[in-house]
Amino acid sequence: MRNPYKKMMGNVRMASKNKGSARNTISEDMKRTLVNGPNGPYRMKKTHEVDITWEDIKEQFEAQDKKCYWTGMPIDIDLIFETHNCASPSVDRLDDKKGYVKGNFVITSRFVNNGRGTTSEEKFKLFIKNMKKTLTRMAI
Repeated sequence: MRNPYKKMMGNVRMASKNKGSARNTISEDMKRTLVNGPNGPYRMKKTHEVDITWEDIKEQFEAQDKKCYWTGMPIDIDLIFETHNCASPSVDRLDDKKGYVKGNFVITSRFVNNGRGTTSEEKFKLFIKNMKKTLTRMAI
């Protein structure tokens, strides 16, 4: 049986070494040009510390009652094996300046993680709170 937490850990390792092109849409020549370009260093040099294990991810997910940290919606952990599913679980760093370390990550959906981007924890909590109020009024 496949271990969804190990798959998530693999995603963390890949994200921690983000070279600025998650889908390999920028050629190596272009990356070199951008690294040495007039506008400063390219994201190619970006890396994040990884000091968590798949067991830490599992522990965090269970501590969150198997729900999205931000929205409280239940998350089906096995959706991690579905490509391009916006409901799949995702590891989100609370402080974008820090790596994937204990105390700095939560489990959310891919949709919410991508939507949050680099928005601060405080601003995003306010956004989610307002979104929930709006959706409640709309009876969605």
